[in-house]
Amino acid sequence: MKPAVVAASMALLAPWVAAAQVPPVEAGYAFDKPRVLAQQLVWGRLHGVRLLAQACRERGDGNTMAAYVEWLESQSSTIAAAQQTLSLHYFGHGPAPLEAIDAALKLKPALDLTEDELAAGCATLPAALAQPRNDLRHYYVELRTAIERGDGDLRAIGSKGP
Repeated sequence: MKPAVVAASMALLAPWVAAAQVPPVEAGYAFDKPRVLAQQLVWGRLHGVRLLAQACRERGDGNTMAAYVEWLESQSSTIAAAQQTLSLHYFGHGPAPLEAIDAALKLKPALDLTEDELAAGCATLPAALAQPRNDLRHYYVELRTAIERGDGDLRAIGSKGP
């Protein structure tokens, strides 16, 4: 590869590498910023789904992966909005890599499940992704509304369908 091509490639990658290495600008949850807080909670749900899907992929579960890819496509605009908001919040620019946002939120890098728990999770993930509670846009709207109303307990939001 020519030195100019290598240099250009490195220049393109620099913001991504920098974002992954830069500590968060603001740590913790943004309780005083409803839009950011709602996006943080959406990101947590996305992260959990992503970790389970990755573990299922490692098991060779093609049906689960097909459902996950379809779900990702259907949720892509909401995921991109969360990625942009959280990148700006944590790093001052966007978009940051998914892993950088995960680290900023101090999310686990992998699931800690027994083989039986993982098998059950993989078996039920396609049906769970089809449930209204995993429509990230709907979940975001519910969260944002509850946060702006001052609801203290957000755990029940998105646990059931609309």
